[in-house]
Amino acid sequence: MLGSSSNGLRLAHPEHGEYTFNPPRSRLRVDLTTLHIDAIARSQGIGLLAHWLTAKREQHHPGELINCLSGWEPVPLPITLLYAYGHQSRRTHALLEFLRSQVPTQWRAKTAAV
Repeated sequence: MLGSSSNGLRLAHPEHGEYTFNPPRSRLRVDLTTLHIDAIARSQGIGLLAHWLTAKREQHHPGELINCLSGWEPVPLPITLLYAYGHQSRRTHALLEFLRSQVPTQWRAKTAAV
C-alpha cells in the first residue's frame, strides 16, 4: 500500500482531520501480510494492517502488536467487482451473489449515499 502511492498515504482522524504521511525510504518492503506482521512484531518498524488481521494475530500471539496511532485510519478506497457481461454460469452467479451478500453494512450505507 505504501510502496504503491507516490503521493503518500492519506490518514484520517475524527478530531484531527486528514494527514498525508510520506514514509521515509524503507529497507524492507513486503507484499506478504504474514512477513509484514512478523517484522512488526519483532520491532522492525510500524505498519498499516487490517483490523481483522490484527485481531486474528492477537488470538494466537497476544500482546505482540500495539496500536500506536489510535484513531488514525487510512482514507477508504473504493472496491469494484468486475466480471464479464452477459450470461453467467450457475457457479459464477452463486459466487457473485455470495460476494454481494457479504458486503459489510457500513459499506452499503456509504454506497447508497453516493
